[in-house]
Amino acid sequence: MVQVAKEPIGTKGARITSHVAIAGRHLVLTPSGSRVGVSRRIESDRERRRLREIVERLRPRDVGFIIRTAGEGAREADLEADVKYLASAWEDIQTRRSARAPMVLYAEPSLPLRVVRDVANTETKRIVVDSPQVFEEMMSFVSRFVADPQPKVELYRGTLPIFDEFGIGSRDRRQPRSQGVAQVGRLLDRRPERGAHRDRRGTPAATSASAISKRRC
Repeated sequence: MVQVAKEPIGTKGARITSHVAIAGRHLVLTPSGSRVGVSRRIESDRERRRLREIVERLRPRDVGFIIRTAGEGAREADLEADVKYLASAWEDIQTRRSARAPMVLYAEPSLPLRVVRDVANTETKRIVVDSPQVFEEMMSFVSRFVADPQPKVELYRGTLPIFDEFGIGSRDRRQPRSQGVAQVGRLLDRRPERGAHRDRRGTPAATSASAISKRRC
């Protein structure tokens, strides 16, 4: 079982590793580990102890976790939601490992779900989507993996395009192009060069490069 750590660039092929790691918003699950580590960028000893104690109490005993820089100051409920999400992803991988290789065992969720995972917080009150399929996926994801208070997910049924309905397009026209909605969209969809588990900066991990596959040996 290997993981894509870096996407192919130009004539260079993808970089793969046998050291599997699954990244969430605040944590990284390390199946081959058995301890809880903390990012060195979290400097407060008190905060490091608090985070380690919480994750130690919540985690399954058969896997390890690394607390990312983004986990600094996180609520216990948010850490618990991350543990639940990552443990669920690892369980799904385990159920598929008996399949015949080659096969993709895991890939990062779709962009809308990554945005919810990595951006939504206690101040997010409402999420409106105009795709029935995305709405169903997001409802399931929020109910399973987002800590309380959970945002309300709504399906937009209006006749106008959703951006026009909420005045986003008009604001875009009044703003400099570099600050417009299209630019934000490109930033959200940008795939980092390294896999999510390689990110040491604590930025939201959102890349489909972090796929885990089973290959013939």
